Amino acid sequence: GGLPVALEFRVPGLPWTEFRTVQTDGHGGFRFPYAFSDDDSRGVRFQFRAHLAAQPGWPYAAAYSRPVTVTGR
Repeated sequence: GGLPVALEFRVPGLPWTEFRTVQTDGHGGFRFPYAFSDDDSRGVRFQFRAHLAAQPGWPYAAAYSRPVTVTGR
């Protein structure tokens, strides 16, 4: 029993795009290992973040994690 978290990415200068939704565990934690698998990503700087939308019945606003920058290799 957790909440859905949208995982988003972008290349700097472009808008954020959702690529996966994961479910948190009962303590609010989640993991999602991800590997790049194409040559087009080599040398490209990607930013990733998690987005938790506002939930009905919860007193909290929507939230975003700090972006993490990853360079494809």
